[in-house]
Amino acid sequence: QSLKSCKTAHNMPSASAANPSGNLPAGQPPPEKYSNIRTVGTKAMRFIPVIDLLDGQAVHAVKGDRARYQPVKSVLCATSDPLDLGRAFRDRLGLRTIYVADLNAIQDSGLPNHRDIIATLARREGLDVILDAGVSSAAGAQRWLDLGIRKVVIGSETLPTWNALQDIPLKIGHQKLIFSLHIRAAKNMSTNRS
Repeated sequence: QSLKSCKTAHNMPSASAANPSGNLPAGQPPPEKYSNIRTVGTKAMRFIPVIDLLDGQAVHAVKGDRARYQPVKSVLCATSDPLDLGRAFRDRLGLRTIYVADLNAIQDSGLPNHRDIIATLARREGLDVILDAGVSSAAGAQRWLDLGIRKVVIGSETLPTWNALQDIPLKIGHQKLIFSLHIRAAKNMSTNRS
């Protein structure tokens, strides 16, 4: 699958090469003959697209300032619906692994998380989901894995204690987890004070 994704990416058009002004008609990718993507060395590069979920839609991140996030506008699909975007990554670009960040869950906003959307991406759409959803315990990670999530991200910004970072892999297994250290302005964004 990596080689197929690499070949797809190699042929993927570049917006800047197709139209130097950067202004493309909405919903239309640039022609493939203007592709300027190059192979780097002999190693295949793996592309993992990201879907940031906020209040039921995919949003565009702006330097980590979540108050400024707006619905995604993409040449891949005409909507900010995360299911449509996930299908576009799979069907149009041949990418089956996606990174999903559930910002409602990470921020513990009190708003519903995106459990059903994420489970649909994994189970019905057949995508390998790497999920960052504010998981801070082994039980929380296991609930997501039971829904078909491939890997769960444990982020420093939601860890209750640093001991949890040792406990979770012991109970779940390190191969199903990814640790994410959140730093902003040279400071760890952890809520953990221990």
